[in-house]
Amino acid sequence: MRTFTRLTAIASLAALLIVLPLGAEAPAEDPAAKPIAKGLEALGKLQAADGHWGDKFHVAVTSISALAILAAEDKPFDNERLWKAYDWLLTQQKDGEFKAEGHTWLHSQGFATLFFAEVYGKCLFEKEPPKKVDMEKLKTMVTQAAELIARAQSGEGGWFYHKDSGGQHEGSTTVCAVQALRAAKDFGIKVPKQVLDKGFAYLKETQVKDGGFEYQKGTGTSMVAGTSGALATLVLMQRLDEKVMIDAMGFLAKQKVEGLAKDRFPDYALFYAMMAMQVIDEEYGTHKPEAKAWIPEIRDFVVKSQGEDGVWKNIGWMGSEESSAAYATGYYVLTLSVPKGRLSIFHRDPPELPEAK
Repeated sequence: MRTFTRLTAIASLAALLIVLPLGAEAPAEDPAAKPIAKGLEALGKLQAADGHWGDKFHVAVTSISALAILAAEDKPFDNERLWKAYDWLLTQQKDGEFKAEGHTWLHSQGFATLFFAEVYGKCLFEKEPPKKVDMEKLKTMVTQAAELIARAQSGEGGWFYHKDSGGQHEGSTTVCAVQALRAAKDFGIKVPKQVLDKGFAYLKETQVKDGGFEYQKGTGTSMVAGTSGALATLVLMQRLDEKVMIDAMGFLAKQKVEGLAKDRFPDYALFYAMMAMQVIDEEYGTHKPEAKAWIPEIRDFVVKSQGEDGVWKNIGWMGSEESSAAYATGYYVLTLSVPKGRLSIFHRDPPELPEAK
């Protein structure tokens, strides 16, 4: 987008006449641009000196916030905040394994693996990777991290909070695991096909009659945020199941944006709904116009809920953590950045890797 902040009004008009064809209109300003910039500035202020974000679930929240930078900026590698987070996250793992935090190992492992997979992927497209990145070591670490996630899969095909599921499984951990594995696979990391196939199958099997998705297979009760997450993951399948998709969209349509925002996990619900609808719109276009309609509705709601300081307050489940506003702020910067498509998981088709050209 062109800006003319240093020009006078007359010079601005002259510049527009030169740049644009006669009768053409100047491109409209992206309504998400300023909120994203304010959100990134706020994240910078919320980041601790050692590079992490959040007061709880440090690895997961830091990974989400760092992913927000990757998704929001054309040149994220120029952002020192990203590298502070990168360095800190590296200290939190050994041989690709990240620490459990609170009640969950999988969310730390999953979001961190997703972040490092996306960094590795972006490096592949650079003429020269950043000097601080050892590509072989990074690839090895992402491979190890993905292998640990794959091994933690339950016999049912889903994942649970712990490294040893003990046969248990549930939706949010499965969403986190499958998306991390899909990102790793997108960039040439070996991920067993049967692991992803079983993960997708598990999520499909948690859909109930109303089109929503259960917290855990067999409970019979649909969840709002869980439906957003499951749909955002299932649209990444190599072959879409259109009935599953249409039923899930119908469930979410009944909730509307306001319903997602009132959920116990509003940031999670809105982010994954945006991601799902963007992928569906990219795939179906005018054949599924309701997907496209969601995108500005979610964007406008998120923009209106941003504070003057650029921070989004935590509400819902994380609301009790007063100074972990990085959780909501990171998620909402991610949400507003989805339409830019800078992360591989924002597309159903994997990128064409440079070495394959």
